[in-house]
Amino acid sequence: MLLQTFSFALLVTAAVFYARRKRIPLPPGPPSIPVIGHIHLIPPAGQDMFFYELGKQYGDDKNYRIQRKMFEQYFNKAKCREYRDIQLREARVLAQHLLAKPETNFNPLLLR
Repeated sequence: MLLQTFSFALLVTAAVFYARRKRIPLPPGPPSIPVIGHIHLIPPAGQDMFFYELGKQYGDDKNYRIQRKMFEQYFNKAKCREYRDIQLREARVLAQHLLAKPETNFNPLLLR
């Protein structure tokens, strides 16, 4: 039983690392541990200096800036207003279906 649990945990960890490789690379930083991340590195006292030193060591990442600008470009107030009509229409459809048949499984409707 212990061997099966360990094997399953190892498989999940490998899957997480494999999935991370296909995504956009993260900004540089210290190595992390799966599940808990970087929490083990943060000291209980003197956190301001810790983060200051990390900033000096790893610097600023241009890729992060580009991603942030893209996010701000597509999720600003003006762009969100463009989708308001679509959101209202879809919310009304969902509410009508919920009121008509509350016992129905609405997962396919929610994933439209």
